[in-house]
Amino acid sequence: MWKLKFFAIKLKINYPLLVGDRRDDAKKAYPSFGLPHTFVIGRDGNICARHIGFATKEQIEPIVKALL
Repeated sequence: MWKLKFFAIKLKINYPLLVGDRRDDAKKAYPSFGLPHTFVIGRDGNICARHIGFATKEQIEPIVKALL
């Protein structure tokens, strides 16, 4: 988990991140077929966007900003 915290600090990510590894509830709610797999989840809990593979800040940030 410390690697994720370091990653978030390094990239100045200021929104919550979820690691679903070894969490059956997360795997059931947000099924993934590729690693890494990024989901952008709205305040209502619905998936607003998903990205399979490495996602850059430039790819994800506009999606998150549009939801704020």
